[in-house]
Amino acid sequence: MSIVLIASNKNKITNKFFAIVNFLIITALIVFFISLMPQYTYSEARIKIYDDYKAQGKQIEFLDNVQYFTMRSNKPLSFMIHSGYIIPINIYNEVNYMFFNPISGEYFNGNDFFEKLDKSNAKNKG
Repeated sequence: MSIVLIASNKNKITNKFFAIVNFLIITALIVFFISLMPQYTYSEARIKIYDDYKAQGKQIEFLDNVQYFTMRSNKPLSFMIHSGYIIPINIYNEVNYMFFNPISGEYFNGNDFFEKLDKSNAKNKG
């Protein structure tokens, strides 16, 4: 719309005003979307979990044969992000599913949640 107004308007002061307004709007949109991006990618989340467990003296393995997936959170993690990463790991030959918040970098073992989900699904099927 501003481009049409600039093209149809012969007044240089008005054209400069619209150019400045367009620049500010575009800059604000870019800053807005960059600020809403997750702080951690899936790869960075894996590194953080590995480093934390290594610092605790625990050896873990990532289950690379499991497909990467996300899970929707009960509460939105941010204005634009509603899901966290599910990262399967092997701790002492036990598979654990870590739910990782890509905004805060916090994570927790989601095995209890997945066990409850499996039991409720089994009840609903049986």
